[in-house]
Amino acid sequence: MDAKLVVVGSHITPKEIKLRLPVIIGRGRHATLVLPHPLVSRRHCEIVEHQGFLLVRDLGSLNGTFIDQRRIQSEILHPGGLLTLGTITFRAVYEVAAASSPSVSASASGVSPSTNGGDSEGLPDTEDLSDLAPEDERNKDVEAFLRDSDQPLSG
Repeated sequence: MDAKLVVVGSHITPKEIKLRLPVIIGRGRHATLVLPHPLVSRRHCEIVEHQGFLLVRDLGSLNGTFIDQRRIQSEILHPGGLLTLGTITFRAVYEVAAASSPSVSASASGVSPSTNGGDSEGLPDTEDLSDLAPEDERNKDVEAFLRDSDQPLSG
């Protein structure tokens, strides 16, 4: 499946991220798509292909995974749909095959979690989105926080 996420609704310069499914988004080193933001959990959510659509599953994140401004556990992200993690919002860009139709809701589909893609040594391929973090969140204190804690900043 040829799919990408485009950063929208933010002061951040738009950026497109081509998805290599399945993908785990989070701020931890084991995520395949690293998003270093204090409101994003180490393993925040997973995106897989399901019946020609993108299926997003929250992986127990503290601050939630949102599709079109609704908190979700497991739901189809339709083309043009908005995925929000922390304060970063992405628009899904992909085409659905004409015969594809999610006949069963994603949460009731019983689709088992997939495994990470990776290289021949079993290490996940990763993409670092450090430039998406607001400038004031890139200092050393925040970097240490991101490495050592799953708790959001309070203030």
